[in-house]
Amino acid sequence: MNNLDLYKIMQLHPSSDGDMINYAYKKLCKKYHPDININTNDIMQKINYAYEVLSNEKSRASYDRTYSYFKNSTNIFEKEQLSKAAENLNDYFKALITNNYKKAYNLISNSDKSNITYEDFEDWQKTVSKFYRIKDYSISLLDNFYNKKISSKKYEHTAEFKINIVEKDLASKDEKKEVVTKFLVKEREGWKVYLGYKKLNEYTKDLKLFNNLVAGKSKNFQAYSNANFSKLLEKEIYRKERYNSSYSLVLFEITNYEDLKLEIDDSINNYLEVVFTELETLYRFIDEFARYKDDKFFLLLPETKEEEISPVIDKTRTFFVSQRPFPLKLDYVKVNNLNFSASKIINLALAEL
Repeated sequence: MNNLDLYKIMQLHPSSDGDMINYAYKKLCKKYHPDININTNDIMQKINYAYEVLSNEKSRASYDRTYSYFKNSTNIFEKEQLSKAAENLNDYFKALITNNYKKAYNLISNSDKSNITYEDFEDWQKTVSKFYRIKDYSISLLDNFYNKKISSKKYEHTAEFKINIVEKDLASKDEKKEVVTKFLVKEREGWKVYLGYKKLNEYTKDLKLFNNLVAGKSKNFQAYSNANFSKLLEKEIYRKERYNSSYSLVLFEITNYEDLKLEIDDSINNYLEVVFTELETLYRFIDEFARYKDDKFFLLLPETKEEEISPVIDKTRTFFVSQRPFPLKLDYVKVNNLNFSASKIINLALAEL
C-alpha cells in the first residue's frame, strides 16, 4: 500500500480538512462497500487504508512530507507501466486481426496457458474468425490495482482496460459495436492479457457445428488464379466482339504493401487474405477479381461501361483505406484498350501501373 496516492483514492484535494475527509469516507463506503456492491473488495481495502492514514494527524503529516516527491516519481513509473500494458493489449488485438495466433498466444497469461494449449487457442480463433471480423477498436484504461486477486492467483500489478470494438458479422454482413473489459497482469516476463477461460473445446465445437449448418449458403467469391482469370477475361472479350457487350477492367496496387510488410512481417499475407475475402460484399454477383503477386489485383466488371466504373473505384479505395488496424492505400489504372487478347490486355495494364 506504500505506493498509493491516498488523496486520489479518497477523491480529495491535499488541502482538505478533517471534516471533508470524514464526509468523503462515508460517501465512498456507501458506493463501494462489499455488502452493497459486489466485487469491490480491492477498492474498499484502498479506501479504508487511505482513511486510516489521512484521518490521523500524525500519520497524515508523515504522509504529506513525502507526498510531493511520491506523486511525481510514482506517477512517472505508473504511467510507464500502464503504457506498456496498453501496448501489449494493442499488440494482442493486432495479432488477432492479422491471424498471427502464435504471437497472440504468447501475449496471454501463464495462468491461461496452463488451461489452454496453443492448438486449442488457434482452433478457437480460426473458428471465431469465420463468423466475426474485428474492423476497428480503441483501448482506454479503466483502473489499475496492486496485489489484486484474480480467480485463485494474486498479481502484484493489474491493469483493467475497456475495449470498444467494431466487428462485422460475416453471415449477416452487419457491423455492430461491442464493449468488453480485459485485465492485463504483470508477470515475470512482462504484461500479459488475462482471458480467464478454462476450456475452449466445447465452445469451439459448438461454433464449428453451426458453421457447418450455414456453410455453402453464400457465394464462393474467390481470388482466381491468373490462368483462370484469363479465361474469364477471354469470355468477356468474346461477348464484346459478338454481342457488343460492354465490360471494364481495373488494376489496383496496394502502394504501402512493402511498408506494412516491414511492420508486421509475414502476417501481412494473413491480413490481406481476410480483406480480400470481404470483397464479396462490395461488388455485384457477376463481378470477379484476381490477385496478381502480393500487392496487386484485377477487377473485372461485366456489363459495365468505362464511364460507369468511377463509383466502383471510389468505394474500393475507401474500403481498403478504412481497414484497421492497418489502412491499405490503393493506386489504380483503368484498362482502356480492350481490343487485344486477354494476356496482352493484362500485360499492358501492368506496364501502365
